[in-house]
Amino acid sequence: MPVSFLGGAGRQSPKTETRRCVKCGYALLAGQKRCPECGVDASAPRARYAITQLQQAGPSVVWPIAIRFALMGGVAAMGPLIVIVGLLLHWTLDFGPGVSFGAAIKILMGVLPVVVLLSMPIGPGALGGESSPVEVTRAKLLGQPIHLLALAFSLCWWIFIGVITYGAGGMLSVIIALLALVGAGASAYLHLCWMADLGLAIADEGPHTVLNICVGTALLTIIIALLVAFFVASLAPFFLAIAVIVLAVILGEIVVAIQLSRDMMAALVGAYEEVARAQRRAERAREERSRLP
Repeated sequence: MPVSFLGGAGRQSPKTETRRCVKCGYALLAGQKRCPECGVDASAPRARYAITQLQQAGPSVVWPIAIRFALMGGVAAMGPLIVIVGLLLHWTLDFGPGVSFGAAIKILMGVLPVVVLLSMPIGPGALGGESSPVEVTRAKLLGQPIHLLALAFSLCWWIFIGVITYGAGGMLSVIIALLALVGAGASAYLHLCWMADLGLAIADEGPHTVLNICVGTALLTIIIALLVAFFVASLAPFFLAIAVIVLAVILGEIVVAIQLSRDMMAALVGAYEEVARAQRRAERAREERSRLP
């Protein structure tokens, strides 16, 4: 950010006043509107071009992180991809039985525990752990880290799928399915909170925005369901509201995972750019020293 000096006595002259590029940190002269080092608009907001600690850590550090989060985004995108390919094959080539709505929901749900596991701050390429190159806020609920609670409750997605697929259909199966769905919803909310913290740690508010959209969608859907149920005296609006909330949560999980995988790949590219810029600075410094008498 440009530095402002209060008072006329301590202010530098316009030609010597130092400003820094919001992306690469290059020292800019007064009046320069574009950085000669990286070409970025010098007046652009820093939030858009900030150099994160992740980029500054270097390619060797960013590589395993980028690979891990790219895998997470690929797993998250695999569910919708399977559904789309199945529908296209059935509609265009009349191949296979197609994908019903229930089957599509099961496929989308099935990948979520793996996405949650890959986002945990443990193992190689993790963010938020002890060896993490960036500091991540580790919020707690009831004394336990939210990411661990999200991981524990994420198994409810598989339990719900198993019950609705292989359950006997009695009252016990219905109760287990509802409890599993509540646990899965808790996992999704806690995991979206954790992913939002990861996003903020690398200067991306996208995951936090998705979290707010999901929470807002859930609250609005519940309010509408209550109003409709009051007038029609039926539980059908509640079941429809649950379906809408579950679908919104699933899509939110998928979108956030893809956003973070994109961010990590961009950080990897930025790390290589940082190395290239450092090499160019070193070359210019050598050239300037060689010109000195």
